[in-house]
Amino acid sequence: MKVAIDVVADGGQYIIRKSNDDGKSISADVLTSEDRPTDAAIGGILGSYSKQHGDLRRAMLAVCASVAENPRLDGFLGKGDCKAGKYPDNLKKAWGDCEVEYLRKLAEDKHAKLKKDFSEDDIQTFIANVKNDKNYTGVKTLCIKFFAFCGMRPANASGKLTPVPVMQTFVSEKLALHKEKKDSSYRAQIMGILEVLNADTSPDHNELAAAVGAANELYITLKGIVDGLNASLTERPSVGDVHTRTRDVSSVAKDTIGKAKTAAAEPALM
Repeated sequence: MKVAIDVVADGGQYIIRKSNDDGKSISADVLTSEDRPTDAAIGGILGSYSKQHGDLRRAMLAVCASVAENPRLDGFLGKGDCKAGKYPDNLKKAWGDCEVEYLRKLAEDKHAKLKKDFSEDDIQTFIANVKNDKNYTGVKTLCIKFFAFCGMRPANASGKLTPVPVMQTFVSEKLALHKEKKDSSYRAQIMGILEVLNADTSPDHNELAAAVGAANELYITLKGIVDGLNASLTERPSVGDVHTRTRDVSSVAKDTIGKAKTAAAEPALM
């Protein structure tokens, strides 16, 4: 796909044209530039936002709390897969449906303070503006996790909103509790290679042949370490130096590995 941007009327409009590789037009979106506000207007807008910031955050949380109380979501409460970190199937869609329903009611009941003779388009714009707000999206994502993984709603029984840091802590601790620890043992890593080999339906002969030498080297190394450890465990120090003698197991293992490599006239059999 090819994209071209046309500038119209000295930047008053932009046209984003998309076409396929053959040059056939796919779409052409016209975007109109906004007038730059004066410093006085900027200060007024930001000052108003700053004063309302706490109220906006609380309103966003309250929207999520009201949505979470919809009976249609009861079956999803606490049903998240903490081990996989996944929501129940269809939770996000169900949440979104309840969300739109709640926001629409706010508008229709005239709590949203839209213009006097608001239309369906005005309601749709109001809903879209709330849902597309990045701050609201972040709060909603956290509330859904809190709901699905922790089995709790953003508002408690007394009607108090749970602080965002509290929900974040609950969620992170819950997921950490169920997170499986990765097996990074030597055996697990080797078994992982075997799984790859077993799943390969068309292995490369040269690559396999090169891997044989590495596999034999690995065998000699592992066997040398195990033999060294066995030797260190079976060797019993005398009573006189039992408290002062320190056995360097790693050096024993290295010695055994060296001897095994030297003695190996042919590659070891796996």
